[in-house]
Amino acid sequence: MQSVSETKALRMPEIITCILNQADICTLMTAQLVCHMWKDLIDETPSLQQALFFLPSSIPSNCAERTLNPLLAETFHSFFPRKMPQADPAEVLVIDLQALDLVKESKKEAYFRPEASWRRMLTHQPPMRNIGYFEDATTPFGWGWGQSRTFVENGLRMGPLLDTVIDRSRWKLNHGWFSVFLGGLEPVNLDPFWLKPGPNRSTLEGPKVAYGEMVEFELVIHAGSGSTCVDPDEDDEEYYKTENEIAWEEIRKEYERAGMVISGLNMEKYKEGSEMWD
Repeated sequence: MQSVSETKALRMPEIITCILNQADICTLMTAQLVCHMWKDLIDETPSLQQALFFLPSSIPSNCAERTLNPLLAETFHSFFPRKMPQADPAEVLVIDLQALDLVKESKKEAYFRPEASWRRMLTHQPPMRNIGYFEDATTPFGWGWGQSRTFVENGLRMGPLLDTVIDRSRWKLNHGWFSVFLGGLEPVNLDPFWLKPGPNRSTLEGPKVAYGEMVEFELVIHAGSGSTCVDPDEDDEEYYKTENEIAWEEIRKEYERAGMVISGLNMEKYKEGSEMWD
């Protein structure tokens, strides 16, 4: 049972703030439900908003070490590559839409609300601002690519990151894949193809040039696809939907049901090209 002095102390904003500044993100999220005073205090305190990944931290954005948003990293696992020294560098983490918690029937209503907090959360602290988007496609005749970029002043948030993936066409999703990698001199989750194209592609200049530019970004979304001369179109009887495509359909339906607009990152294309196989 609380004493009178303890009760008074827990009504003092200064003391509550000191206590909450030591709390983890899950405790902070729960603390907002205690009472209106606590919620207002958390909403109005910059340090607590930074801890909740709603407000960019004051640490310089060129900081080499960033903190993953633990709630988002758990919920959107395949969007968050991690530095794991023991991991096989050839095992690239590919975005897996059908494994997302938000496609579960029991969770859709909670996730697909315009005001849902996860959409406003920063993916990292300090936030990612210099974002690249690299798209490439292989065909029986050669390889083509396009490069885009954007600078997000207030930091990359989960809503626009998911939207950028969902905004892709059905055909490209069915015949391709997405991955996210961290830039810098030692990229995390980058496909080994970009580091060393391989004996049958050793003459390709595209990957070498792309690698040199891709590592300059803090984070890059990579969209790859492949096609053959006999791939069926959407209207053909032989066409089949992948699990990721089915999840993509469900997510887009939920956006429409909730009256939400898919608003991905505003990317600027600055380079594209193609090369024929040897």
